Amino acid sequence: MITRVIAFALQRRFITLALALLLLVGGIVSWHRLPIEAYPEVADIQVDVLTVWPGHAAEEVERLITIALEKELNGIAGVTFLRSISNFGISNIRAVFADGTDSYWARQQVLERITQAELPPDVKPTLGPLAGAVGELYRYTLESKTMPLVELKALQDWMLEREFRKVPGVADVISWGGGIKQYQITVDPGRLRAYNLTHKQVFDAVSSNNANAGGSYIRQGEYALMVRGIGLLRTTEDLRDVRSGSATPSASASSGVTTRTTSCRASSSCAGAKIPTLSSRASKRKSTNSSGRSRPVSNCVTTTIARCSWTRRSTPC
Repeated sequence: MITRVIAFALQRRFITLALALLLLVGGIVSWHRLPIEAYPEVADIQVDVLTVWPGHAAEEVERLITIALEKELNGIAGVTFLRSISNFGISNIRAVFADGTDSYWARQQVLERITQAELPPDVKPTLGPLAGAVGELYRYTLESKTMPLVELKALQDWMLEREFRKVPGVADVISWGGGIKQYQITVDPGRLRAYNLTHKQVFDAVSSNNANAGGSYIRQGEYALMVRGIGLLRTTEDLRDVRSGSATPSASASSGVTTRTTSCRASSSCAGAKIPTLSSRASKRKSTNSSGRSRPVSNCVTTTIARCSWTRRSTPC
């Protein structure tokens, strides 16, 4: 038998070379299409439900969040078992599905169930990234000798992160560090007590005066003028214009407290900080208390620019 095969190969050399070449091409194509993974996914499909509730003990998180979510997640088709961990201020529930379940279908089923759970009003559960038990982490730092940290943070959040999420196989991008432009209000307890104000009143006054209001339109022939109210806080001067109508100065402090908004001063630690100047200004907000006198909240607080205390750190992912 072997003698006949050798004799045929020697006599029909063209056919033998053609068969060998065809076998070589087929092997190369199969090698390129062969799904080879350095770290193959050996675990079943898992969906994580993460719920953050800051400031609450593990017992409260377990009783009000974890149990309520587990009650809704029970009974999903294809779920083999549930695992939950309740820590201080956070709840983590992991639903493991049977082998062969589509990952997107599993996440859709979990998302539909968690919206039906009865949770505290300030709690919003979210799904974890679309990643398996076996994966790789790529860490990098964003550094610059000319750009400040606040601009590096903006570059990372608004440009680099969006591009990284487009790369196939990237499940999530997590940023850490950098600077965020913000204005902070440091409350003076003595002045709050003099005006009979609380921290919540100051917080509500700033929150309620930091929003734009939509309106209707005014017709003028073939044209229409849009009407809207501009009230977003943009500079420290806008913070000084915020007023609260519930301030009532006490007898001992009424003579020594002025109602000028210029009494707000920047913190000494922020001396020399540059405040960005914007063309638009929020409108002054006023309200009157029962005695008919308006009091600015800025008399009871000290404005501090937080950009002076940024930590010089890189931005790893």
